[in-house]
Amino acid sequence: MNKYSLALVFLFVMPSSFADIVKKSSSGICHDKSSPFFERTKRFTEFQTLSACLDSGGRLPKGYSSQHSEMDKAISEANEQQRPYSKAYDRDEWSHWDDTDNNGCNSRDDALIQQADGKLIYRGNSKCDVIAGTWYLPYSGKTYSGPSSKIDADHIIPLSFAHKNGGAAWSKRKKQLFANDLQNILIVSASLNRQKSDSGPAFWMPPRQTYRCDYLSSFDGLMAKYQLNHPPKEYRVVSRMHNACNLSAPFKVNK
Repeated sequence: MNKYSLALVFLFVMPSSFADIVKKSSSGICHDKSSPFFERTKRFTEFQTLSACLDSGGRLPKGYSSQHSEMDKAISEANEQQRPYSKAYDRDEWSHWDDTDNNGCNSRDDALIQQADGKLIYRGNSKCDVIAGTWYLPYSGKTYSGPSSKIDADHIIPLSFAHKNGGAAWSKRKKQLFANDLQNILIVSASLNRQKSDSGPAFWMPPRQTYRCDYLSSFDGLMAKYQLNHPPKEYRVVSRMHNACNLSAPFKVNK
């Protein structure tokens, strides 16, 4: 299958959403469909879930109705995605950017160092604290040179995605190991990391089309490593993507 045919396959199998989007206004307020300001909000960042919007630093509108609590949202999302309900995601339970391998560098530092595409500049005499360098950014296919603070370390499988699809019951230690697994961390542009939010491949794929099959393969390998399941609706979409890439069927936990 040539790259043009593959692009068409991805275009038609990737829905714009399975559920209502959440709009984060330019003032940082998260509006879902229940908000009276939802339709009036024209300048916004789109998120797939309310929890993802709040996790990005957003806040609820004043007087937000209790009937649309985080728990109600989590239950609604679980029903929509045909998966078991898990308690509301708390990012603090997934301790990240830690030094889990005891090499003196936290996992973000390790990723910056391992994925560098040129000379790095460290802070003072530190062998870990990277302040600038050059990196190839796989989601966009662009090379970036400059301060490390301007780029992001992205979890290929987002933490909240893992939480909702099998990881909620993990021990704190397993959550920590997952959140700091270098196989699950990529150095990417900040804008694409925000765009991706907590989406799986059924909702978001890298804009660089020639990288999409590699991204799918990496995502699936991590799903198998950690025994995570796609929600049924998403699994069907991802299956068609795998077929377009000549990949084996997406991982599924045998019950």
